[in-house]
Order: sequence, then structure tokens, then C-alpha cells
Amino acid sequence: MLTLSFFKNYLFSKRSGALIRIISWVCLIGVTVGVTTLIIVMSVMNGFNESIRNKLLLTKPHVILKGNESELKTWKEKLNNQNIVSADIVENQDVVVRTVEGLYGGAVAKGMDTSQLQALFKRLTDERVGEEGSFLQVEDAAILESGEVILGKGLATSLSVFEGDQIVVIPPEALLLPSGEMPYYARARVKAILQTELQDVDSQTLYYNIDGGLKALSQSRSRFQELELRLTSVNQVEDIKKIAINMGAQVDTWKDRDRAMLFALKMEKFIIGTIIGISTLITAFSILTVLVLLITQKKKDIGILMSMGCSRSSTRWMFVRIGLILSFLGLGSGMILGLSLSFSLDEAKLNILPNIYYDTSIPIAIEWSLIITALIGGSIVAFVGSYVPTSLILRFSPSEALRAKV
Repeated sequence: MLTLSFFKNYLFSKRSGALIRIISWVCLIGVTVGVTTLIIVMSVMNGFNESIRNKLLLTKPHVILKGNESELKTWKEKLNNQNIVSADIVENQDVVVRTVEGLYGGAVAKGMDTSQLQALFKRLTDERVGEEGSFLQVEDAAILESGEVILGKGLATSLSVFEGDQIVVIPPEALLLPSGEMPYYARARVKAILQTELQDVDSQTLYYNIDGGLKALSQSRSRFQELELRLTSVNQVEDIKKIAINMGAQVDTWKDRDRAMLFALKMEKFIIGTIIGISTLITAFSILTVLVLLITQKKKDIGILMSMGCSRSSTRWMFVRIGLILSFLGLGSGMILGLSLSFSLDEAKLNILPNIYYDTSIPIAIEWSLIITALIGGSIVAFVGSYVPTSLILRFSPSEALRAKV
């Protein structure tokens, strides 16, 4: 009770003095704003990271196995017993796309069967990724006849191609044939335009039916097959990778393919969190200023306490508790305000960001480990900032404190 009385009367009352009262409010508000900002910014960063990861996994498999056709079929049969959602053999090849207007562009042609294309479009539709393009009509767009393809929106835009337009698909090695030898190519019609909101997919991907969709390119040397695995959880990736390596497969996971981007996102999150954390830490150390001023100005009151039988140690710990109460008020209010605003943003689903971002809304993903770390770190800083200035109490005796003019 004595600690609470000192806290109330010596920090925020009129008798505490204008300087101490102002600095106390600045300290309290500063810690509150710092913690609130830290929670909101890190929650938004986590939300963006999860949003990007989910979008990557909508169009890209968790694990890719590379090998010849017979090996892929064997591995597919063996892995079907490993609780895998799907294991599909697909074709990939680099191609050059030419329009009737004479525009050229590079692309990656991906051969999939009808069921795979339907599953891909269904995932995109369920997640409401993109609002344009006939891929939303899953039953129709995924059924590709011979000579029909689907282009990514970015690729179609760069080539000024629309649904129903004719294009020519040429393998790169066909352009290197000796003079006089006719290069082989395939004519195709654009049946649909796909938008995934993933730049590397939309800007360079061309889909065709693996069962004879682009027959003229079957002799292409750049064509290769892969076994794509989709798992029930990303946590299974490492286990499946070990099994596949033991079978002799060359394995590539989704983390390996996008390692640079994932590392950049991780570093961005770390740097932003560190900068905000340091700014909050600097504000938290203003507790030291508050206690130094309080102890200096209330030196005579401290002398009265000690002359009434209060020991130096108990007096010191009383002022430590005053600093801790001030710190925890800031930490608690900052966490409550930060979590409240984060939950409100998550519920609001504000679509205010431009289309250049992966997500036009502001995604929120609260990382509770960060909240606990911030609470522990803030408590340590609060204790250090409260304990250090109270050493001033040990430097004077009760008689000296009672004779003090301040």
C-alpha cells in the first residue's frame, strides 16, 4: 500500500512537481506507443509472410523429385503410402512465344493433365486469388484440347494477347538449327488467362495438357519431367525429402526454390523488429530519469521514512517497485492496445493496398512467442532501469537526508 501511495502521490499528483509529472507521463505514453507499434508492425509482417507463403503453395508443390520417366513412376507408387495429398508427373520446358503481331516473349511451358489443372484452379478460386480471367470457371477452363493453352496474366499482358488469340510456341533449340533447316514449332490458341498474383508465375508460365496438348514439342530436348508432391502439411517436407533422397531422387523443396525471397522476408522482419524494439528500449530507460529526479527531489521524505525505522534496503526496494509499476503499466497498456488494434485490423480486412503487393488487404498474424519475448525483455529492462538509480538511496544517511534543502 505504501508503494502504491508513493506511486500515485509522487509521480502523477500535483505535489510531485511539474517536471516529474511530465516525464512520468512521457515515459508511460512512450512505452505504451512503442509496445503497441511493435506488436502491430510485427503482426502485419507475419501476416504478409504467411500470405506470401500460402500464395506460393497454391501454385507450387511442396516437394519436387527429378529423374527419368521410369524412376518417377516408381517413386510415385512408393510415396503413395506416405499420407501425400497428390503425387503428379508434370512436364516442363523453356519456350519462346510469338504472337501474330510479331511480338516475342520467353516462357516456361508446364504440361499437366485435366485433373491437375482443375485442382490448381480450384485452389486459386477457393482462396479468391485474382478476380479476372476465365479460370474462375473451373470446369471449362481446365479442359484443354490439343493446341489449347493457358497463359499467365503478366505474360499475356506483355505480349498483348487475349483469350481466343493464336500464338506460336517455339523451343529455344529450334532457333539454333543450321541455315536452311526448318525449325519445329507448335501453334496454339489461348483458351484462358490465369492470374495468381505471383509475379514469377504470372509473367512466365504457359500451361498445356500433358496428354498431347503440344504434340509438336514432344521432341524438344529442353523438355523434362518431374514428380510434384503436395503434402497435408508443410511440416512433412523434411521427412518426405529424406525418404526421397534415400530412394536416390534429386529433391527440391518449396523452401529451396524460393530461398532468396524467404531469406529477404526474414531479414526484413528482423531488421524492422530490431529498430522498433531499440526505440522502445530507449523510451523504457526514461524510467531511470524519473526515479533519479524523484529520489533527488524527495530526499527529505526518504530521510523521514528511514528515521521512522524503514531500512535502506526496504526503502530501495520500494522505489524499485515504483519503477516496475510504471513500466508494467506501459507494457500492459501497450500490449492490450496493440492486440486490440491487430484483431480489429484482422476483422476489418481493409483492401487499401495497391495491386503491386501480394495481398491488397492488411493481413494480420499474431506471433505469441514475440509477445512473450517482448514481455520478458520489457520486464528485464524495467527492473534494470528501476534498480540502478535507487543506489542513490545508499549514499546518504537519514540525518543527511533530513537536513537536505530539496
